[in-house]
Amino acid sequence: MTSPLGPIASTGTLSYARAMESQRAPIVVVTNMLQVVGLDAYTGRHVWQQKIRVPARLWSVGDLVIVVSDGVAAYRIATGQLVWSRDGVMGETVLAAHGVVVIAGGGSVLALGVEDGRVLWHDKSLISSGAIAMEGGPTAQADRR
Repeated sequence: MTSPLGPIASTGTLSYARAMESQRAPIVVVTNMLQVVGLDAYTGRHVWQQKIRVPARLWSVGDLVIVVSDGVAAYRIATGQLVWSRDGVMGETVLAAHGVVVIAGGGSVLALGVEDGRVLWHDKSLISSGAIAMEGGPTAQADRR
């Protein structure tokens, strides 16, 4: 697929997240060219983009998309505006629900506040398999390709 800014991805899998709040909110895509791109769901037009340094995992919650790369950041889905970021956070699995972002992998489980990214708790004693579930929320599983 191409766009005015060049190919969206040349090979491999794209990761998707979508906004639940607005039917016209962009679809958010992580490309193989290390970009997070907000695309208009109806036209494919680029609405916003952010560069990342390493491949990322996405999770949408409310009007935010949580991007876990070589850190974790929250962006407004509609505009790409950075809401908060935290360096040095890595994980294989991300889940966000009930105001909490949970990131598992690398021998620990970390919980952050969705709205501000503050650390709620961090357990370094857990060797996580990469599977996370929350009551009333979805289940997330690490991609073990």
